[in-house]
Amino acid sequence: WQDIALGGILLISGFLRLFRYSSRSIFADEQATVSLAALDPINLWLSVAGMDPHPPFYYLFSHYWGAFTSLTVANLRLTSVFFGTIAVYGMYRAGRLLYSKHVGLLSSLLLAVSAHHIASSQYARSYALLSLFTIFSFYYFWRLRNSSQIYGLIMYVLFTAGIASIHVY
Repeated sequence: WQDIALGGILLISGFLRLFRYSSRSIFADEQATVSLAALDPINLWLSVAGMDPHPPFYYLFSHYWGAFTSLTVANLRLTSVFFGTIAVYGMYRAGRLLYSKHVGLLSSLLLAVSAHHIASSQYARSYALLSLFTIFSFYYFWRLRNSSQIYGLIMYVLFTAGIASIHVY
């Protein structure tokens, strides 16, 4: 029953994040993301270094995602919907690792219906990806406390480096 419950939570999470994700007005920050992502990678890197306090990884991701699809605010918001939903799954894994499957389900449900997390998962900004990387960084850090698997160490380093390359905090 717990797998069914997790599946339901993820469906609810995805639905809440998809619901009217492209109906809001475009914010100036989102337009700046699209403008920076439209640049070639070298000019993007130079522009971010000169005018934006955030590291360039999310803008580079947006650039290549835009080349794969089309560079629109709606498409970038869609990636945030995806990252936010995967973060809910990560919260389940962290709660399960720390305490139990029940706590994992409850914590993922709370994140799934969190108004703040839903809103940040609908912006064409790095917030959803930041929360995803933060949750998985913590998850792999906690796993390293109990075992010294090289896989866990690599994943911890990758997610933590990802955090540092996405946001200044």
